[in-house]
Amino acid sequence: MRSIHSQIILLGFTVLSQGCASLPPAPQGRALAFDMERVVKTQEQLGWGIDRIEARNAEEDVLASVCRASEGEQKAARLVLEQRLARLGGPAATKWQTGERSMTKLKPSMTTERSLKLLEHGLSLSERGDCPFWWKKIKPYEARQNPMPARMVSLESSGRAYAQIEDGALSAGGGGASRLVLGGRIAPNWSMFTTLEFGGGGRFDSIGLNQPIDVPDLLLIPAALIQLRRQIGTWYVFNEIGPMMFFTKEESTPRWGVRNILGAAAVRLRIGPGMPIFGAQIGLDWIEPGVAGAPMWQIFAGGNAGYILPF
Repeated sequence: MRSIHSQIILLGFTVLSQGCASLPPAPQGRALAFDMERVVKTQEQLGWGIDRIEARNAEEDVLASVCRASEGEQKAARLVLEQRLARLGGPAATKWQTGERSMTKLKPSMTTERSLKLLEHGLSLSERGDCPFWWKKIKPYEARQNPMPARMVSLESSGRAYAQIEDGALSAGGGGASRLVLGGRIAPNWSMFTTLEFGGGGRFDSIGLNQPIDVPDLLLIPAALIQLRRQIGTWYVFNEIGPMMFFTKEESTPRWGVRNILGAAAVRLRIGPGMPIFGAQIGLDWIEPGVAGAPMWQIFAGGNAGYILPF
């Protein structure tokens, strides 16, 4: 059993080294165009109103990208967005005047138009001298707002509610976990990570009606997991699996187990050096037999928050 755990942990470090490998840069213009679209889509989630007002509200995020892009990147980004708009059939207003009334069908054109307008607005502010002097040009330019960086570390925390069954006895409790997630992109929209998790909580064995509530048992539950992540726009979904350990004050010997987690989270726009994330997850644990002579099954659910730092 322990040799299997060692192999899983070794695989995790192998995944980590692969995730941190260098990836070829995107074609010129794509990264800056991506940033503009990401800002627009985030604003659209809150409801896009008047273009002039939305552009003013997005100026800081737009300049943070435009000011760091070279002149060649800026021109290429404009061309990327113009070509994309042409492929979509031109401006949304023109299609509206010709009889297209479905906002769902018009949305891709509107998003691209807004991205192009944001880029033009950012360029005019840059030419006016609004770029801070300490923002250096990045060559080749990498998208600042990419929710799936080529290499990243994520610091996360999670609150969870637990339900456990062992030898026919049901117990419940709650707790949390601190998580260190390290890895990077392995293919377009796909990443792999190693997750080191240290969690714990309290467990109540008496949860029936009209029963006194006991002092909860204290639990420690560290785990080392491998995560596969799929990016879908601003959101990502993930699956994690790997070995865990289960400690309780009632048992002198720790117990090994396997943890599996499914989750989803949204990545917000960059704040400072990184991007905040907010999400939810559910998990299932199998823990080897202990003093009761039967394995424990444990299910949990909760929310998590964190901060992605590209490097």
